[in-house]
Amino acid sequence: MKPKDQTSQGSIPSRESALAVLASLRRQYGDKGSNLCGENEAKTRLLIIDKILESLGWSKEEFNPEHPVKHVGFTDYLITADGIPRFIVEAKRIGQTFIRPQTGLKKTIYQLSYIRTSFGPSVGEVINQAEGYAKETGVPYSVITNGAEWIVMQAIPNRNKTINDLQCFYFGNLLSNVSHFDLFWDLLSEPCVVNNSLEEHFSELNSLPSDFCGIPNSKLPEIKWSRSNDTEKYIREFYDHFFGEIVDPGRRMMLKQCFVTNPKLDQYQGELKRTLQDTSPIYIPEATDISPDYDSPHFLPTESGDRKGRVVLIAGSVGCGKSTFINKVLIEAHQKNRNKFNHLIIDLINEFDGTPESINEYLWQQINKKWKDLRPEAYEHETLRKIFGRELQNLRRGSYAKVFEQDPQLLALREAELLEQLSDSPNEFLEKSWRYYASQNKKGVVVFLDNIDRTSDRYQRIAYTFAHKLASQTGSTVIITMREGTYFRGREFGFLDVRSDDIVYHLQTPDLVQVLSKRIEYVENLEAPKEPTKKDHRLARWRNQPNWPEFYKFSLNYTQVIKLTFLTASTANQSLNLLSAVSWHNVRYFLDILRDLHLTLGSEPEAWSVSYIISALLSGNSISGGKSVLPNLYYPVIPSYPCYFLKLRLLLRLLYGRHSSESRRGTTLKEILNFTRMYAYHERWTRLAIREMVRERLLECMEIPSEADFTKNYELEESHSFRTSPLTVVMIKQVYFDNIYLSMIGRELPFHKSKAFEKFCDAVRDVITIVSEESLNKTGVDLLSETEANSIVARYLVESFEEEKPIGEVLMHFPEVATTEEKLRDMITKLLRVAGVALPNRLPETISEIVSAKRQEAQVFQLSLFEDIEKPTLLQETNSIQVPHELADIQTAPRSLAPKIFWALVELRARGKKQVTGSEIANIINQYLVDDINKVEPTNISKALRGKALQSQSWLNTEEIASRKKLYGLSDNWRSYWEQTFNEQLPTLD
Repeated sequence: MKPKDQTSQGSIPSRESALAVLASLRRQYGDKGSNLCGENEAKTRLLIIDKILESLGWSKEEFNPEHPVKHVGFTDYLITADGIPRFIVEAKRIGQTFIRPQTGLKKTIYQLSYIRTSFGPSVGEVINQAEGYAKETGVPYSVITNGAEWIVMQAIPNRNKTINDLQCFYFGNLLSNVSHFDLFWDLLSEPCVVNNSLEEHFSELNSLPSDFCGIPNSKLPEIKWSRSNDTEKYIREFYDHFFGEIVDPGRRMMLKQCFVTNPKLDQYQGELKRTLQDTSPIYIPEATDISPDYDSPHFLPTESGDRKGRVVLIAGSVGCGKSTFINKVLIEAHQKNRNKFNHLIIDLINEFDGTPESINEYLWQQINKKWKDLRPEAYEHETLRKIFGRELQNLRRGSYAKVFEQDPQLLALREAELLEQLSDSPNEFLEKSWRYYASQNKKGVVVFLDNIDRTSDRYQRIAYTFAHKLASQTGSTVIITMREGTYFRGREFGFLDVRSDDIVYHLQTPDLVQVLSKRIEYVENLEAPKEPTKKDHRLARWRNQPNWPEFYKFSLNYTQVIKLTFLTASTANQSLNLLSAVSWHNVRYFLDILRDLHLTLGSEPEAWSVSYIISALLSGNSISGGKSVLPNLYYPVIPSYPCYFLKLRLLLRLLYGRHSSESRRGTTLKEILNFTRMYAYHERWTRLAIREMVRERLLECMEIPSEADFTKNYELEESHSFRTSPLTVVMIKQVYFDNIYLSMIGRELPFHKSKAFEKFCDAVRDVITIVSEESLNKTGVDLLSETEANSIVARYLVESFEEEKPIGEVLMHFPEVATTEEKLRDMITKLLRVAGVALPNRLPETISEIVSAKRQEAQVFQLSLFEDIEKPTLLQETNSIQVPHELADIQTAPRSLAPKIFWALVELRARGKKQVTGSEIANIINQYLVDDINKVEPTNISKALRGKALQSQSWLNTEEIASRKKLYGLSDNWRSYWEQTFNEQLPTLD
């Protein structure tokens, strides 16, 4: 954009300067309206409109007067900013176009149909002209003015609306004392338009709630996952033994074998690898990133007798293994350098309640107790004499020196009393004792204050102050581990005053693949370790327990299921990606979710499918307090308004439409609001969406920790910036179009069309009724996958997508919008495949194609998705295989379903169908074997086919296809069962 010519305006425009220009025009022309009636448009523009536009901050370079429009003519003005067309101005002569109604217009907002009626046909013609310009140019907003009176309108209607349905703004006569100047400035001034004032105001003005809003949950029974019966016996003990924390002294060998040093994320790709990369947050600017294999001597005493007191802060995400890391570092460093330092581990998880003075005293006593356990000789008489040699010397040389020379027993008594007094004060004793050991034995002291982040804020404040006092007074190295959230809260509340000589590290999360593989290997080799030195000393005690053989057998089965699901199966990467994204740097949460999935999905000798995992995470679990772990990407922030794709567009903008710098610093709230206004989304909707997505862990707010304690009640602030989380990447890459995901979120989706709502409810009602009575399990998920629920939801979302497109040709002018829409179209293509809808034409693939195809899109996507289409019947009028006589006798028997299914499969085989669905089998049974009263439901047939009774039949062949859908047919030896079942001759099949 060219620099503005400010000479004509005198100064940078402001609200006050614009008012002064209007006052001058009012004095010059306010009482001469009749003299201007005969002036032509050019003269009117020259006299009034140009000056008003300039007063609003628009330079003449941005006017672009008499802009040619193909097929229509010329616009009077095309106003641009930053090279982007913002609105069109149609200028008419004063008194000719605007014939004011006798009643007068006192409001600022009117429907365009009313404006047409009130001002007469001449204004109606200008409105039509503005609409034509808008359709051809793609510029959605127009201003109609005669210089004195100004109307601003949205000239491109929203989907399913006509231009007469839209509302507009009327500002009154600017050349009189009766006008709405403040609103006029807020809408049309250059600084406000650049900040998307038109998009914001018209999105509020012309967005109306849907006439219908139905949520299927209101009509369907509630469902919850049931716990698998086969894992309750030992599953909790298994995870406690082998997948819990490994920092207590009894698990020293397990720590050695299972500690993971690699944070490199080699198994992840692209955006997921970037978002999973664990780097220090922006609110810990002092931190240096370290991996779990960091070389410990950098922050431990490096020279014999090092007595430089220091505080080392190790910050990291929740459950990233901070305590495990420090324990391993101290143990290994001590084993390699026994002569360099002593180390003490003080667990602060049992918080002591009291005054700051009493808490300080308690901490000194705890350290003193640990020191006594480590160095009991330090409390012996001879060592005490060496530690407090100077104090004893001062006693001997003091005022009682002559008395002591004559009475050695008195001297011994007084020395004993002094040593007792000095050693009874932990802070004095430890200071003297540690300095003695550092000077005589060349050993420094390292104190590890563990679990400080699990205490209250007050206790943390006192403990952190104590750590500095301990370091400075004793010359020790004090290590404190804390969560990123604790660090953030400490700096925010002022008690974490990081000093210049403090050392701050940010510990990166270890590779979850190695976490799993090392623990699995540990369990598999527990009874027969590859090396004798790796034998766990706890094994002897475990073997003495009567149930050990059974427990270990179960444990091997459990590890096999985990190994199949996350390490070796063809879908292992997808399953691992999903859990890694959900846990987001929190190893402890990852293992907790893994345990909960195990309790839910069981330990059958096969990998859990991705659909099973998705359904379990959607149904809620004990870890999440019964709430869904996976969010509904399509849920509108205001259920009655059409904004299904607001969240997705926002996430795609942050994921693909960002500048490279935004991946580190985040995208500001202002940038996000400017983006979503291009779609005529309310600003309020966007703010609510951002708040929800931070709470759902789809967005990371850069200014706060990503821990649940900070996000679960998150409130938006103007200074916040955002970037996408790992969960966003996985949801967009592999979840949003999953059949089970679509089927299950459909229960909570607000449908704005009654026909789609009823179709979904009808499709799932029978299955939901069954699983609500027995609780959701794998069979229930399989039954749900055989319904049309997923395709109904996909079709409805595609139709809704067409109603949420950006207004005008914003794709042409805003690259981030074009990139977002290009990615969104790829997603819509997958939804169309799920819906089973073929497009008449291919989707545009590039930005230029999208822009050029804009005017033809209505025809491309005009899909009557919910029209009743007559489907070709699967059934013939007559059956190919004669119905056995025995079926008439067993028709009313309670266990008659198996022979009916067997016969139906033979009938379908005779028609050339070797693999069929439960629905096709039900259709055959209903047409030939039962009357209208006894018709069977497809869901009951599918459930029976998956049950143990039928699965044990040798004549049945079951084939599993994508998304847990199963097809059924006859095995090769089915003929031998025909005569056994029906006592009739075997039918002949072509």
